[in-house]
Amino acid sequence: MVAAGAPIVTILDLTDVYMTIFLPAADAGRVTIGDEARIVLDPIPDRIIPANVSFVAADAQFTPKTVETKDERAKLMFRLKLKIDPGVLQAFYTRVKTGIRGMGFVRTKADVAWPADLQANVQAPPPKATDNAAPAASTPPAAAAAPQAPDSQTPAAK
Repeated sequence: MVAAGAPIVTILDLTDVYMTIFLPAADAGRVTIGDEARIVLDPIPDRIIPANVSFVAADAQFTPKTVETKDERAKLMFRLKLKIDPGVLQAFYTRVKTGIRGMGFVRTKADVAWPADLQANVQAPPPKATDNAAPAASTPPAAAAAPQAPDSQTPAAK
């Protein structure tokens, strides 16, 4: 028996999996939609997942009621979404879960290379060669069920 109004399942849209991070205003101002990002999940810290910035909030979070000094403005944080490549999601759809914690990284200077420990090592596999055989049933369903869990919200580093 389930209580009225209690969630029993979460529908996960595998075309829109992302991590929410927060950056200080000075750093968020240097980030644009489409910039490269990296995600490192706590359960698999040896896998560096490529992502892209898909959203930068127009308004700061944690904004003081009155922002009067430079020090107070430095405390402003902006919310960003790091979206995982759909090809990567399709390749690993059976392992995608909601609410997993981790760290999100964005570059504030596009001309600076990622450090060795943040080189992406999780990639979408190349497309399979097609032949006259019927297509394999290996494509993921449009949505998958996952246990109810809170959104991933973690601090970010440069």
